[in-house]
Amino acid sequence: MTDLTNCTHDCSTCGASCAPDGERKPSFFDRMEAASEHFEAMGEENFINMLNEAVAALEKEDAED
Repeated sequence: MTDLTNCTHDCSTCGASCAPDGERKPSFFDRMEAASEHFEAMGEENFINMLNEAVAALEKEDAED
């Protein structure tokens, strides 16, 4: 059982598994941490492209709501 004392009510930011199947998708922070770990190898141009794609996806999602 997960300790819900510090629950944020936002499973995408939670370190505990809140998903019904027990699998937690990586949060935004997990993905950004992984990207920062590989930033040097990726190169600045590729990183900027990745950020632009993320912004475009968020804008598309916003427009659909």
